[in-house]
Amino acid sequence: MKQHLAALMLSLSLSLATAGANAQTVYRCGSSYSESPCPQATPLDMTDARTAAQRADAQRVAADEKQLGNRMEQERLALAATQKPARATSLSGTPPKAVEHARGKKIKWPKKPKKADAAAKAEVKASAKTSAS
Repeated sequence: MKQHLAALMLSLSLSLATAGANAQTVYRCGSSYSESPCPQATPLDMTDARTAAQRADAQRVAADEKQLGNRMEQERLALAATQKPARATSLSGTPPKAVEHARGKKIKWPKKPKKADAAAKAEVKASAKTSAS
């Protein structure tokens, strides 16, 4: 991924360099650059020093990167189309009464124990502790 990003940045900078290859005179005025001269301006040589092979190679890299980006976008869109959104759930923590299963059967959730059942279980635990002692 890091290599793709580096190649993309290289191709972008090379394509921007070729876009500005028209024969304009650029002047450096202190720390800024301008097309019009200013007092004490320094003209800069803005000709493209690359060979035709280097320019063709840069254009090939840019085309390859564009093709890769389009392919990655298509893969991402295809993956997003296959994923189903998450279903809503209850924040209360209690399960619903019955849910329809994928095969059409209904699933019944176990009922919560009543307070009397909980009290009876506590008595059984207490008697088990006293008999074990």
